[in-house]
Amino acid sequence: MRRSSWVLRCVNVKILVCLPFLGVGACGGSAHADEGQNKPRPVAVADDAQDKENQQLLESLKTSTSINFQATKLRNAIDMLATIHELPIVIDLDELKKAGIDPDFPINLVIDGVPLSSALSLILEPLDLGWYVTDGKITITTAKQAVGPNVEVLYAQYAKFEDVIKTEDVKAAQAAFEKAISTTIAPQSWKGAGGQGAIAWTEKGLVVTNNAAVQKLFEQLTRYLTKGHKLIRSSEKSFPLNIHNAPRVAEVLTEQTELDLIDQPLIDVMAFLADLHNINILVDTKAMHNAGISVDSPITLEAQGQRLSQVLDQFLEPLKLDHVARHNVLIVTTQEKVDALRETHIYDVKKLLGRKARPEIITEFITSKVLPKTWSQNGGDGTMAYIPGYFIVYQTPRAHRKILERFKTLRQRLDGNAVEKP
Repeated sequence: MRRSSWVLRCVNVKILVCLPFLGVGACGGSAHADEGQNKPRPVAVADDAQDKENQQLLESLKTSTSINFQATKLRNAIDMLATIHELPIVIDLDELKKAGIDPDFPINLVIDGVPLSSALSLILEPLDLGWYVTDGKITITTAKQAVGPNVEVLYAQYAKFEDVIKTEDVKAAQAAFEKAISTTIAPQSWKGAGGQGAIAWTEKGLVVTNNAAVQKLFEQLTRYLTKGHKLIRSSEKSFPLNIHNAPRVAEVLTEQTELDLIDQPLIDVMAFLADLHNINILVDTKAMHNAGISVDSPITLEAQGQRLSQVLDQFLEPLKLDHVARHNVLIVTTQEKVDALRETHIYDVKKLLGRKARPEIITEFITSKVLPKTWSQNGGDGTMAYIPGYFIVYQTPRAHRKILERFKTLRQRLDGNAVEKP
């Protein structure tokens, strides 16, 4: 029996309508915009007491919050959050003035039960702003300033590189690893691409010079490589390297869902899915309006036993819409805005290689089948680099979803029972 529109409209949901989100500044492709910030900013001198205070502030930012801002001035919104959570949150008005950002910009955002850090990021990113913790306070400033300067970090795990990357040719593997990092993790931040980031091998390990956001991505990569047997369980599984934490939403996107709809308004369908899967969904109505897409666009779809991400693709793609998990919410906006985002994922392909598929064959298979025009060799900026046992890929969220499907197809092909997709 098909669900009637009044059922969808009467559901008690966590549906967020926000103006705007994923703005130009938040997805412009720079290192600070892509990866954001979420850790103490490096300081020249910091005593133990101050460092402990900063860490306590970071823990406080994990506190759940619910807000309802309707045309609330930015500075007032920040003051409200500081008062509610009893935290020292300040706005660097001088930096905002230099960047031409109005501290009285109206904020329209409704959020239910997300960490305070996520709430801050959802408020700030559309304005190309960010936050950092230092000197016992949380400072709101421009995204570029929030990331902070480049710092050198020694990763001692790589002192014995062959223990991290199983290989007999260590020098060749090190060269491949260095190239993979510089082409797939915030590529524009490295020397040779206009940035100042650098990688240097020493007897004590690997020294990485880059900003705090990139360092966090590299920390995640190192964790996956050293704990891979626990974290990566199949050849179809990928792990995103980013700090736009949305683990609950990412998990829900893999859940199976059911829809049986005839001409249901898009906004009602999203409301129903938000309630069904118990997640926050943010609909970027401003971007849709600017693109001439109605939130009441009729949806007709019958789907059973499919992953939520697949079902979303089925009715969003024809409308030139897309979805992306960010800051503990699922955001629905235009394809153009999501396609401006970049994510770095690591794929474990050891099981595929064990079936005699060579890295170059896998690379050709993926880059020729998944959005071919978006790869660097075809004029795009997507990159795919191999290190023994793994591929590291820098691409759009939509491309990563399709890459997962292609790895499944490749495994089936090697098993001799693949059904080729168009």
